[in-house]
Amino acid sequence: MTPATVCSLSGSTLKTGRACVSDNATQKTLTLNITSKPGFAGPKIAYAATQTKAGGNSGWQATGVWSVPEHLRVVYNLKMISRRDLGLLLAGPAFGKVTGFEQVAGELPPREKGRVAVEALGEVEVEPGFRRQKIRYGAKPGLPVYAWLLTPEKFAGRAALCLHQTTKIGKDEPVGLGGKPNLRYAQELAQRGYLCLAPDYPSFGDDKTDFAKDVFGAGLASGTMKGIVNHRRGVDLLIEKGAKSVVAIGHSLGGHNALFVTAFDERIRAAVTSCGFTAMAKYKGGNLKGWDQDLYMPRVREVFLNRPGELPWDFPDLLRRIAGRALYINAPLQDDNFDNSGVRDCVRAVGKLFRRGRLVTAYPDCGHDFPEEVRQDAYRFLAKA
Repeated sequence: MTPATVCSLSGSTLKTGRACVSDNATQKTLTLNITSKPGFAGPKIAYAATQTKAGGNSGWQATGVWSVPEHLRVVYNLKMISRRDLGLLLAGPAFGKVTGFEQVAGELPPREKGRVAVEALGEVEVEPGFRRQKIRYGAKPGLPVYAWLLTPEKFAGRAALCLHQTTKIGKDEPVGLGGKPNLRYAQELAQRGYLCLAPDYPSFGDDKTDFAKDVFGAGLASGTMKGIVNHRRGVDLLIEKGAKSVVAIGHSLGGHNALFVTAFDERIRAAVTSCGFTAMAKYKGGNLKGWDQDLYMPRVREVFLNRPGELPWDFPDLLRRIAGRALYINAPLQDDNFDNSGVRDCVRAVGKLFRRGRLVTAYPDCGHDFPEEVRQDAYRFLAKA
């Protein structure tokens, strides 16, 4: 493109005559003069590509998101790419490295290497069929994770990552220390021979996460991404403890966290999600306020203005990432949080991608719950998976 070029795009005009590039030891800064056309306002994604003189080419990759203001003329000063990011782009695959989900939740950090740092807390508690030990394990970036580790009397290599719902007691609920018998799935799986890890989600149970310091200050964009980091490291721990196959299970908050970690950790063979999701447009009638908190994904509000139609992902995108494995979905007909018809929409969008018997749905006639008969069916499903 020559210095005097005027490039007309569908939503804006780029005048390269006013473009300039500055350089220092750590960063290249590209300043572009862009005149936005009416109607172009709203959340947008910035893409960048790099090419070396030797012919190396990164391909187009998403490098950031921003919201175009309601003005006709805006000059953008884009600090597009640091020297470190330039190397990552050239080393990475072509366009598509950053998923739509990551544009909202933040990019998934590289998997932590080395053995998991584990600290035993308190005494081992003996229960019928298993032993329960409170532990704390490292998961960087961010704070360590408090969790219960349930070791069955007869362990044959099966393990389960058991994620709790929204409750102050966090990890205590799925291991049987709370007051809801229908949510004691870690306890029940341990009694079936599974090695179970039940971690606290950030800010629940023993966890004292300060999101400004411990999540955003650690370079993560959301509590959701810190949850994925914690849970993925939990899979590392289960494998170190002898797990030959790992599954994930959760209810409500734990239901969508089970989907999130399974979508981004191919080592998880199967997942059970209970009352964990619906199509974004049908969540609370399209009101995404519940998703925009720090412990979830603040970019839902800050960049995508709480509008389902502006989000670059929806749950079918995550289900597609799981399609080569096995998934059990519990979606009650009377769930007032995650609309049942929206779940069915998502299932219809991906159902043909799963092999026969690898995607099972249960639609019990109840509210936001995980009934006994559905749990038992889910456990049989996991045993086959």
